[in-house]
Amino acid sequence: MKIRSEIEALDRCRTTLELCPPSAQDFFAIITEGRERSGLARIGVINRAINLAIKPMSDLAQWGVIDRWSTPLETFTTRRGDCEDYAIAKYVALKQAGIDDQDLRLIIVRDLVVSENHAVVAVRWGGKWFILDNRWLALVEDNKMHRFRPLFVLNNDTVRQYITTVTN
Repeated sequence: MKIRSEIEALDRCRTTLELCPPSAQDFFAIITEGRERSGLARIGVINRAINLAIKPMSDLAQWGVIDRWSTPLETFTTRRGDCEDYAIAKYVALKQAGIDDQDLRLIIVRDLVVSENHAVVAVRWGGKWFILDNRWLALVEDNKMHRFRPLFVLNNDTVRQYITTVTN
């Protein structure tokens, strides 16, 4: 619900930028820059800009709770967040920049290298899925991302859990 009201605020920014709070202006500028590009350049610009705009910080350090999913404008107000805050901001920015719902996912993964759960965004372009992670600027094809095991996949209206089966 909060994200819907933020999208309405971003829509108002399109008509009267002066009435937008600074956090909305900054987030809107990233969306606008993304819209001006096409293809992987659109995705890469948004990924990079959001990665550089936010300082990594745990929810415990920032909010005093173990886990809190912040909306993009909350994140852009504090300029701090953890992996899901980056992922939520990227998801919303990419959608606002014209990426279709069918080509966009927020994924909770198990990062096998550091043995922790992590949030990333997946974007389909040209028949390939690319992973956007707050820990690097490069767009990496999903089939080259062997360090992640998907746990949950969220899109505009669905949450799916991955079940790993063991075969002998």
